[in-house]
Amino acid sequence: MGEVMKDKREIILKSYPFIFAFVLMCVYLIPKETMAGISGDAAEMWQVIKSYGTEDMYVSYVLYKGLLALYPYVWLYKLTLLLGVNEWLFVKIFYAFAFAYITTVGLPNLVEMLTEKKTVHYRKLFLALICAYIWLPSLALTEFMVDLPSFMYFLLLVNSVIGIYRYGIKWSRMLLTGIWLGFNLGGSGQYTAPAMCVMIFLLVVVWKQLCVNKNIKPLNLVANACVLLIPTFLLKTGNNYFLNVVVGEFRQAGAYIPSGLEWLEKGLSRFMNAYRVGMGVELPSNLNQAIYQIHLGYEGFAELQENILMGGYPMSISEYLKIVLSQPVNFIFCFLEKFFISLSPDGGWFRFLPLFIFYTCIYITLFIFVSRCKTIKQIFNVKFWLVFAFLWAIVPAIVMVVELRCVIQIQGLIMAVAICDECIWKKIEQLWKGIKNKKYKWSNIGESKIPYAFLLYCCFIIVCFLHMSSLYEAVGVDASIMTMSFK
Repeated sequence: MGEVMKDKREIILKSYPFIFAFVLMCVYLIPKETMAGISGDAAEMWQVIKSYGTEDMYVSYVLYKGLLALYPYVWLYKLTLLLGVNEWLFVKIFYAFAFAYITTVGLPNLVEMLTEKKTVHYRKLFLALICAYIWLPSLALTEFMVDLPSFMYFLLLVNSVIGIYRYGIKWSRMLLTGIWLGFNLGGSGQYTAPAMCVMIFLLVVVWKQLCVNKNIKPLNLVANACVLLIPTFLLKTGNNYFLNVVVGEFRQAGAYIPSGLEWLEKGLSRFMNAYRVGMGVELPSNLNQAIYQIHLGYEGFAELQENILMGGYPMSISEYLKIVLSQPVNFIFCFLEKFFISLSPDGGWFRFLPLFIFYTCIYITLFIFVSRCKTIKQIFNVKFWLVFAFLWAIVPAIVMVVELRCVIQIQGLIMAVAICDECIWKKIEQLWKGIKNKKYKWSNIGESKIPYAFLLYCCFIIVCFLHMSSLYEAVGVDASIMTMSFK
């Protein structure tokens, strides 16, 4: 009887963070009238979904995103029609599920694997609350866009290969990995290269397991490889067929549906004068624009500037690389600036609290990294590929322009490491015990050790805020923009 009660208690402790996060997001989303009230892309995609499969189908440029922009939403919409409920209901439930999985299952499991430390249940709950607070202003959780579901599919892939890393090769795990790999390769493109990094991780893991267990039969290995590759091939082929044939017919009929490559080529030049766009204040980039002025010539740039900003000057990847190689130092500074902005989730306005929370999470993550990784081998091992996958996921934003909804994956990883790891919680516990036991007294403060880690933290926070304030100062639009909000 005692064992049964213990098992039930463990199930409850494991489940309640997910249930709480799911219910929290449902309570927030379901009362909303629509999930396409702000984003133009969201409104366009919803029109396509509502009319998909009908004779009078609405055709939009957003179809370049592929099948995952349509499914499972077409099915969810039809289910609402069948049951006679609000057309957004099941999409909202799907988004609530995605958020709960990301914050209480996907990210904590990854952190457990990276740090080899067990994540306590209440930390998962705390992570969900912090992520909700940080991400809600970006609209990734509330507007009908691909960012949150795509991140969930990516984490499902990551966690499926972690299962193979922990428990060995099994056909069911290989099948799930193949399915999620197909989802990531058939998405909008942001997670294609990161999925390849995850596959490198899997190949190294499988190779090591084969070296250890030499009793694995070649036939079993081939069968597992087929179980992995067949669903990947089918999903990728299906998406390619949709883009080339179905969407191709719309293009031939005169619809304006640029390909993913065309969007990239437009984006390489279109956002030349901005570090960040989207919700809130657009952060300009004079340096980035100056590089293009040098490349095109001042007179040529003046003539083309308006056309470039309207997306009328597509730039091939080879031409872009040529510019990068001609001005490598300047581009490095531009890339680092965008990376810093990606790690400054203020919701588009100069807000103190979200920036303070996230900069603190960055410092804690760096502290954990520096204190535990003492050798090159501890950094560049098989786990490196999973971290590198998250970094690679923000490359499109670094190359083109930052939108806060597109960089939630790197933000999520940093917050998960800082919150789920035991480091900060042990420090808080030690501080509380010291206060409780009256260890800290003004009379013996001169004998206390200098808290260099805390002093460095203060300096880090100040420098981050100073740099962010300088970016807002450059906007020069409204005093309210440049005044920090504590909301």
